[in-house]
Amino acid sequence: MENIQAIQDFLIKFPIFPYLWVPHCIMSSLALRHVYGEKACDIAKTNPLSCFIRAILYTYPGGIISCLLLAEPPIAFILTNMPFFITMVISWYLVFFTPKDLFTQFLLKTRVTFIFSMGQDFQRLHLCLAGVNAVAKIHPQAFFYMILIGVCKSSGFMVLKYIEHVLESGWVKPFSIPNYPTKTCVLASTAFAIQACGFYDFGSNSGLLAGLTLLAVNFRLFCQTMDPYERFESLTCQVFFGRVNILDDKASKKNQ
Repeated sequence: MENIQAIQDFLIKFPIFPYLWVPHCIMSSLALRHVYGEKACDIAKTNPLSCFIRAILYTYPGGIISCLLLAEPPIAFILTNMPFFITMVISWYLVFFTPKDLFTQFLLKTRVTFIFSMGQDFQRLHLCLAGVNAVAKIHPQAFFYMILIGVCKSSGFMVLKYIEHVLESGWVKPFSIPNYPTKTCVLASTAFAIQACGFYDFGSNSGLLAGLTLLAVNFRLFCQTMDPYERFESLTCQVFFGRVNILDDKASKKNQ
């Protein structure tokens, strides 16, 4: 029991900076580079300011969105945490402007990005807890508000992608990004909110965080090519929204 408690205390007190923040900054810049496509470095060199601003949005989306929802200054927390901001700037520069693209090529060839993605998963869980606690201090029984801030704080990148989609394609064109870590954040925020509101006692936030971390790590290791929530979602949609015969739909399109 002492060893288990030690692990739980270690996980909940694990420092975000620099061990989780550096991988997050690098992965965020890589995500921006993926959006720009094959000519990402050329675009960054010809438009460095717009690339830099977009990198800030990709690195801090959860913090900016949650600050807006909590009626707090959306940029103050960025500029008042200089070590975090400087690390973000260095990561962005290395990803886009390293001579001969050595930094990014090293990351991709060594597949260290997979380890970084696990660090991001762990950081997201910490952000879920931070978001729930931020609301709990002001509104102790605002259950759904806690979940909203927890999800936005940890998964603001997905909110940002939806905003980008609306600006580029409007509301008509369907948009979907397979992203099960966001669904895990919804689950984690809900669990932390239940604990904060006193609806159910999971024991402690440290124990809850440890269990969610184990779940997230297993998903990352064994569900790289599939969504572990897909079956549950399909069943839920069939019950509440009706069943769509995908085979018939594909056959009709083929005949057309």
